[in-house]
Amino acid sequence: MFDPDSDFSLNWKAFLISLASLLVVGTSLFFAHRIQIGRLEKTLLGQIESAKESGDQEQTIKSLNRYMVYQPDAPRQKVELAELMADPDAPKLGYEVLIPMLYQAIASCEQNPELEDRLPSLRGKLLDNLSLAMRAGEAVEQIAKLASDEIDVVLDKKLALIRYRNLVVAGEDPSMGRIFPGTAVWVIQQCKLDPVDHLQEALRNLKGDVELTAMLGNACILDRTKLGKSNLSKFDSQDLASFMKLKLIEMMGKNQESPEAWLVNYQILSKIDPEKAAGDIEKALEKFPDDTSILQQAAVHKMSKLFVARAGGNSDALRALIDQTEEILGKIKTGVGMRSTFTYASLSELALAKNQKDKAIELLEDGLRVCEPPLIDLRLRIARIYNQGNEP
Repeated sequence: MFDPDSDFSLNWKAFLISLASLLVVGTSLFFAHRIQIGRLEKTLLGQIESAKESGDQEQTIKSLNRYMVYQPDAPRQKVELAELMADPDAPKLGYEVLIPMLYQAIASCEQNPELEDRLPSLRGKLLDNLSLAMRAGEAVEQIAKLASDEIDVVLDKKLALIRYRNLVVAGEDPSMGRIFPGTAVWVIQQCKLDPVDHLQEALRNLKGDVELTAMLGNACILDRTKLGKSNLSKFDSQDLASFMKLKLIEMMGKNQESPEAWLVNYQILSKIDPEKAAGDIEKALEKFPDDTSILQQAAVHKMSKLFVARAGGNSDALRALIDQTEEILGKIKTGVGMRSTFTYASLSELALAKNQKDKAIELLEDGLRVCEPPLIDLRLRIARIYNQGNEP
């Protein structure tokens, strides 16, 4: 069929020549591409270092993300990116993204001896995010891995708070089954304590701590069902009130300049000694006239007094309280509270106190336009006003 001395031999040679050409060109293109990628990676590494030196966190994150596109398994850059993204000042990532990123960075450190010194920082960031995400069991595991032989009072505080919060939310102690062999003895001993007793122990080591005092107040005053088998379960309500008054005095003695401490003090003390709590929130308002949380709590306090005055027919007290509350809410509305449903709900209540139903509805509708979700409270308030007036 073919002439073996002419056409077939000539075609075979052409094929080999073409193949060789393709191999040469393909190999050249591959190496050229790799050289180009290498240069780009080197440029990106330079940009990363430059951004780090200048303190430009946003640019550092952008450059690291670009570098990870080309080198997704680069351990050092993976660790650096995880550390930056877990920083409170970084753009917020969902826990479902950030927590796996931190786990991967920790694994990279464990596999690379030159990165082992980054482990404590990464575990600390992972612990904080697991705690906020209410993944309490995993948070306890990280505490067990972070703990050294000597008790760390800050780490112990975190352990106590995690255990109590999970008890409140899930009804169980998250440390059960999460303490592995070799864990520091003090962690094991603390986890044997009832969660409420653990709060007390942690508070003895950090006298006046605001968070620990708040959680202890929750257990002793706001929700006594969580006292369980703790030592405080033997106290009656009067004993618990006296106990918490002392803890609040201790907290306030060490945290006079903390708005959070004044809020905790009011929220607990209002259930024990309403008159003293009323005086203290007035002092807080004078001390922190522009703090949104203090303003909101003061507004709630004024509103409760306003309802009492209206029910009692005390028109003079009612007018004074309306003026005071309007002033407070005016400050909130012009600040960060301008998009808060609390602000518009409270302003509508003030309008109702002045028998200005149309104004109350208008304020609630304004809130629906500008506030951030959820908006169900504002909608229910509008419906309630219409229903009370038998209007559609």
